[in-house]
Amino acid sequence: MGIEDADRGNANPGYWSGNGEYGRNCQSCVPAYEMRRRGYDVIALPLSEDNSTQMAIRSDTTLTWRNPDTGRHPTLFHMHGRDATSTERRIAGRIKPGQRYAMHFGWKGKNNGHIVVVERVPTKGSPIIVVDSQKGRIWKLHEYLHGRDIDYSTLGIYRIDNLELEANAAASLMRARTP
Repeated sequence: MGIEDADRGNANPGYWSGNGEYGRNCQSCVPAYEMRRRGYDVIALPLSEDNSTQMAIRSDTTLTWRNPDTGRHPTLFHMHGRDATSTERRIAGRIKPGQRYAMHFGWKGKNNGHIVVVERVPTKGSPIIVVDSQKGRIWKLHEYLHGRDIDYSTLGIYRIDNLELEANAAASLMRARTP
């Protein structure tokens, strides 16, 4: 599935439902978006504080994924950026054309954060984009980093397009779309 079909509200259609738990489920939206990119017609589940798997993943989003070769969870690369410009440069140096990464970070002055997908489209000259599959929005990386109160010291990325979804995570984070 392409970017438009996988996103634009399709990964998290409940966001606009008025149920606030669909506005706190970014840890479910990133894997739902990735599975949609792979052709699975799934949607993110709302946050449920009674779901221990969701709560563990909310604290450590790498628990969602497993490297098929090693059986291990992915390595998180901290960008150690001082500001948007240095962070953008570090991200651009890591992501190759056609790769998708999860990018998580904390908000400045807040006790919470967010996770989105960062993708370098394989078309020559295409910018790196940020897909916020929770809200159904797409930005250029430069615009996203410069337009938010991100605590850059907390920002980390890890590649997801080459990973398998943990079986227990799938059932806790997403479900098949029903017609």
